[in-house]
Amino acid sequence: MKDGVRCAVLGLGRLGRLHAENLAARIKGAKLEWVVDPMPGIAEKAASELGARWTLNPDDVFHDDKVDAVVIATPTSTHGEMIRKAAEAGKHIFVEKPLALTMRETEEAIQAVSRRRVVCQVGFMRRFDPAYAEAKRQIDAGAIGSRSTSKACPAIPARRRSRSSREAAGFSSTCPSMTTTSPGSCWGPR
Repeated sequence: MKDGVRCAVLGLGRLGRLHAENLAARIKGAKLEWVVDPMPGIAEKAASELGARWTLNPDDVFHDDKVDAVVIATPTSTHGEMIRKAAEAGKHIFVEKPLALTMRETEEAIQAVSRRRVVCQVGFMRRFDPAYAEAKRQIDAGAIGSRSTSKACPAIPARRRSRSSREAAGFSSTCPSMTTTSPGSCWGPR
């Protein structure tokens, strides 16, 4: 890949837009080629702001030989199909969690990725996010509360100057609890 990794972002909701902005301006060696969203005006606006091409149809990306990789940030119900199409087109894949809705869709996606020998990464490791790491530190220190249930409402981006310890951990006042049903449910194995 002489000119770096040429990427497309499928789905321009909150996370898709963030991925597109990062690929366009913050990730060395990445080139944002396409943005895709089925809602009229969304992809066109993002493309104009980020210097990419746009389309309403992901198949345009899958048929573009210049695209090396895709970010799939579409609704969960489309993940399995998007992964299969991307893999069959020889595109490397980053997909937001979950991989698919059903075990069957998951197995089909894995088979397509294996068959075409493309890389597929599922993005869900929030334990490395600074706000989540801070929340874990505060929970372990007893500053937030005991572990019983979990509901995390991350503030993206969580970068305000003056903030409470809850806000510093990435939680808004509309989601005041950060507890967990088991020690590993939010943070992974210890």
